[in-house]
Amino acid sequence: MDELDRKLVAALRGDGRRSNVDLARHLGVSEGTVRTRLGRLRNNGTLKILAVTDHRQLGLVVPVLFSIQTEVGKAEPVARRLTEFDELELVELVTGNYDVVAVGFYRSNDDLAEFLAKKLWKVKGIRKIDTAHVLRIVKLGGRLS
Repeated sequence: MDELDRKLVAALRGDGRRSNVDLARHLGVSEGTVRTRLGRLRNNGTLKILAVTDHRQLGLVVPVLFSIQTEVGKAEPVARRLTEFDELELVELVTGNYDVVAVGFYRSNDDLAEFLAKKLWKVKGIRKIDTAHVLRIVKLGGRLS
């Protein structure tokens, strides 16, 4: 990835729907150059264009960060199992005091409590879960909120 690729990706962070013509004009290159580079970045897995939803507009007003300790050797299977829950937007294996970190969005604290009791605590291999309510998302998907 060279400097032009990095500038192209940065330009798309602001608006992933920008046209190739607009990107070319912005970067001072031809539309063909933009098309070729975007194709290469997509094909090699470097770039994926995704929709980022405003969870509040969907009624999901309780964002929560889960920090999870697992039994020894269970971090990967626990993380894989967590990816099956629609409530969780992000699941990561991490180092430090926890093994897995996840982010979920809920309609209410009652929905969160139900998720914890009926789903999360039933995952085999989890030893400890710490939760943190997110007060405000300041930056998401490359954009300030």
